[in-house]
Formats: sequence, structure tokens, C-alpha cells
Amino acid sequence: MGTPENSVQLKVFVDKKKKKVMFAEAANDFVDTLFSLFTLPLGTIAKLSRKHADSNDIKFGSLTSLYKSVVSFDRKYIMLEDLLINPKNSSASICKNLKVNLDDTEPIPPHLSSLWGFVMSSANFIITDDLNVIPLTLDTIIVLFNSLGVENINLLEERTMDFGFEEFLNLLMWSLTTNNPLTNLVLGGGKPCSSCTTSSTLCDSSLISSNSGNTQSTSMKLLVQKSNKKLLCAQVESLFVDLLFSFLTIPLGAVIRLTKEDDCSSPSMGITNLYDSISSLGLLTIT
Repeated sequence: MGTPENSVQLKVFVDKKKKKVMFAEAANDFVDTLFSLFTLPLGTIAKLSRKHADSNDIKFGSLTSLYKSVVSFDRKYIMLEDLLINPKNSSASICKNLKVNLDDTEPIPPHLSSLWGFVMSSANFIITDDLNVIPLTLDTIIVLFNSLGVENINLLEERTMDFGFEEFLNLLMWSLTTNNPLTNLVLGGGKPCSSCTTSSTLCDSSLISSNSGNTQSTSMKLLVQKSNKKLLCAQVESLFVDLLFSFLTIPLGAVIRLTKEDDCSSPSMGITNLYDSISSLGLLTIT
């Protein structure tokens, strides 16, 4: 866990019978760092997940693979690689003032450099297991207990934890892979890992795009697994790679906004619930 001088506290309430984190209580410094995750470019997230992995065999999905491709590229095949390896965070001047800052890139001086966080310093918040953040009030406590089926708070185990760099990083990883990141982090204690597949066959395909009657195409060689029709890899031209590598410069908040499902029936993830909390608190400008 993080050291007291470089960490913030989170008070979690655990249902010992269900072995599940029911909710947590946090102050503004914790929520500030939590919301700062949306300002991180994907390249920074990939760098952090790769840097703190237990081994080279554990990776954070395809994002780590994409980042590793840039790092390992022969310099004769890539230009301005530092912009992808260490992408700039437009909110870095604010993030550097946080007690726990996950971004170590040099800040870009914004017009909001005098701000010291994203939420009011006098407020406390409730964070559910799926990272939905709401202000701490008597009304929200009653509604939350009813929705979670909590009849007696004495049946919940209370723990106080110190959250530092490592804990926030692991929470970010869990939030992008599960809908109960707090339970996985607090009770599981492990880091998310990915599995790989084998047994494949080679086939060819092509991408065709049309612009004002001018049709352009680029050939692709696809490696597809027959059993589940899963695409394993593709051989593409430079234009495709340029677009793919540009993903590393996009802030996480923009990715969530662009890819968020409008269909409420779709299963939600911790990171999308956290993003929705920003809208509820009136903090849309940070993404």
C-alpha cells in the first residue's frame, strides 16, 4: 500500500458473508486522483501498466501491445516516437498538484493552472464497488443502503486503506476490465492479466473507403482463429498504422465518451460508471 506521506485514505465497507466491498467513503483528495484518470492519454496508461507489470508476460490487453510496438520499433520506421511513448496531458498542470499524481510527463501550462483539483475540498463522497461516485449525504446513504440491500451497517466490516501510486494504478486496470474493481483490488489483491490463444489460419481481406466517388483501398493480411472467428493479427500499410498509433495520444475520458454505449441494457464497467459520476457532479469540462 502507499506510504502515508504520498497517499490518500479510502474507507471501505465489506460484507464479510458475501466477501464483497459494498461501498467506500472517500474525501476530496481521493476523488481528485480518481477523476484525474480521465485526463491520462492512453499511451500514458499503457506505459504505467507495462512499467508496473509483474513480468513481461502480463499485459494490459491490446493497449500494452500497441505501446510496446512503438517502444520496440526501429527508429528508421517511426517519427516523433516520443509523442506516443510520452504523450502530453493537457491537464498536467492541475494533476501535478494532486497528492497522488499518476502522470510524470511535463505539464502543458493551461489557463487553469491555478486550480488544485476537480472537486470541492470540503466534500466527502461515496464510491460504489463499480466506481459510481456520489456526494456523501444522509439521503444518498439511505438510497444506497436500500439499493444494495444493506439492512444493518454493523454486519459490514470497515477497513481503512492507504491509496498511493500503485493502488490507483491497479484500480485503473481493474476498472477497465471488471464491473467490481474495488472488490477485486481490496479482496483479490491481484492485478488484471490477459490470456492468449493459439491455433489459427491465414486469410486475406481488404478495406475499401470511398470519398466523393474516389475509391481507395489498402490490402490486409489477417490471421484469424477458425474456431471462434477471432482476428489475431493483421498485416497493414503505413496509413493504417498511423491511425492506430494515434490512439495512444487520446485521453481516457475522450475514449469513454466516444465509445460509451447509449443502450442502457449493455453491461456497464467501473470506468464508465465513474465517467457518469462526473456528469452527475457537473464536472463535464475535465474530459
